[in-house]
Amino acid sequence: MRSEKSDWFPVIMYIDSGADISLVPRNFGALLGLDLSKNLGQIRGIGEAIVPLSLQDVTFRVKKL
Repeated sequence: MRSEKSDWFPVIMYIDSGADISLVPRNFGALLGLDLSKNLGQIRGIGEAIVPLSLQDVTFRVKKL
């Protein structure tokens, strides 16, 4: 993923082909320079737990390992 300074950060992620939305940890979003106070929302997790989120658009590239 690319930071606000255009630095690329390697990230190992699990791609869930059945997911409606993909999530990254809050601290990683902050590292990328995302404004996590904008576009706030929530989703329901397992057991009806509410998970707060910030919807963001990011640019990323996939590299084969």
